Amino acid sequence: MTDTRPKRAPMWKRWWARWCFLRATFHRHWGNMGSGRAAYERAVDFFTRAVETDPSFVNAYYQRGVLHWREIQNYYRAIRDFTRVLELDPGWTPALYMRALAYQSRGDYDDAIADYERFLSVDGDSVWGESARIQLDGVRALRDARNARRAR
Repeated sequence: MTDTRPKRAPMWKRWWARWCFLRATFHRHWGNMGSGRAAYERAVDFFTRAVETDPSFVNAYYQRGVLHWREIQNYYRAIRDFTRVLELDPGWTPALYMRALAYQSRGDYDDAIADYERFLSVDGDSVWGESARIQLDGVRALRDARNARRAR
């Protein structure tokens, strides 16, 4: 198996990446306060600068993924970021849960079910465990309804 983790960035790059991360969270906040999509896009730009400066900055990938999923509804990019989080840190289980939500939002029910089941097997007692069980039941019902429609 190939190690996909990037080499550790020099200290000054890690500090710069954290500065970009803080700027991104500032713009996300302004977007949430009503400034809209332009603020969200600016937040994405700063999260991107953070991961370009320090490719091992897992939380920046995670937060950018949440932003893509929740605020921008770009599920493809959200899934890509959550997948990268899991490549860099397989123990970051919230990324698994969020990726399941993004798959579900995109209509990829089988992938969502697989991620919910994996999340529940490794972190089912976490704060998101009950929500994941509810989501899993709901996405199974959606998948079954879609398959029933296709069978007609």
